[in-house]
Amino acid sequence: MESYKTEKQNYNQTVGANDFIIDNKLLDAFRAFVVKDKANGLTPENINSQLDYAKSRLRGELATANNSTEAAQQVLLETDPQVLKAIDAMSEAKKLLGTMTANK
Repeated sequence: MESYKTEKQNYNQTVGANDFIIDNKLLDAFRAFVVKDKANGLTPENINSQLDYAKSRLRGELATANNSTEAAQQVLLETDPQVLKAIDAMSEAKKLLGTMTANK
């Protein structure tokens, strides 16, 4: 897991699409960690049932540790269902506005 190690935050507020990719090796390490810590109540099955959420949260934590809390928020918002729906709604609203303007 050396590729994820950092000595200090760099305070970048944005994360690139290819930064902190959550691969199977990291997921396996996280599952192993979960199994060792019985107090958290998680199991590998829990993680597998919510895999996209787990990947997003892990990537967010890596963004915090390496960059900043702002970068982590960016990572989490990229997969937030409400934000994604709002983006879709905004493009639909723009189309509707264009139609209304053209009909005047």
